Amino acid sequence: GKVDFALMHTSPVYKISNTSNIDFHPLFKDPFLLVTKKDHPLNQYAVKIEHSDYPKIDITLFANEPFILVKREQRIRQVSELILQKANINPTIVLTTKSFEIARRLACQGIGVTFVPLQYSQIFPGTYEPAYYYIDEKYSPYWTMCIAVQKNAYISKAAKLFIRMVSEKFGSSI
Repeated sequence: GKVDFALMHTSPVYKISNTSNIDFHPLFKDPFLLVTKKDHPLNQYAVKIEHSDYPKIDITLFANEPFILVKREQRIRQVSELILQKANINPTIVLTTKSFEIARRLACQGIGVTFVPLQYSQIFPGTYEPAYYYIDEKYSPYWTMCIAVQKNAYISKAAKLFIRMVSEKFGSSI
């Protein structure tokens, strides 16, 4: 009751239902990408996707690769673990960090592979060159951006206007 609303990510396994004391209004799905070094040997198995910035790759090919993941309490880790679980991969985790950017940069150097949300891949441009790959939808490789509001709570006119503007801007692609 102390927050009017929240813009937040939910993981795919979290059913966006309105059965709790919070109403979730989904805005869009943000896919997760697999990140490797540019010349990773498994990159040869990537499949180009027409009209897409990145190719798709079979995540199961990376079952024996070392992984760099963020801390367990982070939503990126929760989605990453879901992807790995659905792919039946029990990875060797060579490093755990709080920073998705450190994980991404280390993956670019070949220390391991990692996951990063598509939106985050565009943050912190640098001189390093990662290879990004889409993952098959059957592994639920995404999180959902949503607006969360407390059920039956008073929402100010300003908050309602902001929520409406955000909803109109991003629309629901779910």
